[in-house]
Amino acid sequence: MNIIYAGSFDPFTNGHLGILKKAVNAFRPYVEVDIVLAVNQHKKRRFDAEQMVQCITSAIAKHELIAKCNMRVVQYDGLTPHYCQKRIDENRKKGLWDPFYLVRGLRSTSDWLYEETIVQAYEAISPNIQIIYFRGSHQGISSSLVWELYSRGHSIKDYVPYDVPLLTTQGNNNGIKFL
Repeated sequence: MNIIYAGSFDPFTNGHLGILKKAVNAFRPYVEVDIVLAVNQHKKRRFDAEQMVQCITSAIAKHELIAKCNMRVVQYDGLTPHYCQKRIDENRKKGLWDPFYLVRGLRSTSDWLYEETIVQAYEAISPNIQIIYFRGSHQGISSSLVWELYSRGHSIKDYVPYDVPLLTTQGNNNGIKFL
């Protein structure tokens, strides 16, 4: 069983970790997971992508259920369904025909509406991927809210599953210097 969990993860939050735990628990014990930090060329990242990959790797290593899986955290500059199709093609060349599931997290109806608008494009690009939704436990806590708190000097330790001092910002930080 193969799971692909993709997002900008800018930053990766406890909500993202919760979705990942639900997905791994639903598909275990035989699961391979790709956590894909998707880079959108049209969006400026708030946190350094390479550091975020390290933070995600650190966060998942602390959770026994997730750490036991064959898991990798990668940065990908392209469309998520292209990554999915690339992974499917790699496995098929090896003679592996296990299904691939693209995991998406939902906090609200507006998230579902957004996801449903892009699912048709995803399925057209990668028709062999199955998209599965998991309900988030941290409904109101978005990456944008976490960034807003962080950028204004508030602690975000309750919202992210890694040590915050590891993070540095990208680009304009309104004159605030982060460690």
